[in-house]
Amino acid sequence: YLTKIIPIVGGIISGRRDAYSYLASSILHFPKPEVFNPEILQSGFRKVAASSLTFGACRMYVAEK
Repeated sequence: YLTKIIPIVGGIISGRRDAYSYLASSILHFPKPEVFNPEILQSGFRKVAASSLTFGACRMYVAEK
């Protein structure tokens, strides 16, 4: 879905398939919650929660300052 469908559909709609291929690559290389959550906590936030959205294509992080 993320590496095949989104670039094709996004490319058809926007005319820029390369932008959607880059998006998939950046999502796949973003740190997983078990790595990113401690970084958020070390930055002074608390109560960190992560939710997977859009079949795993994106993740929402919520934290309190």
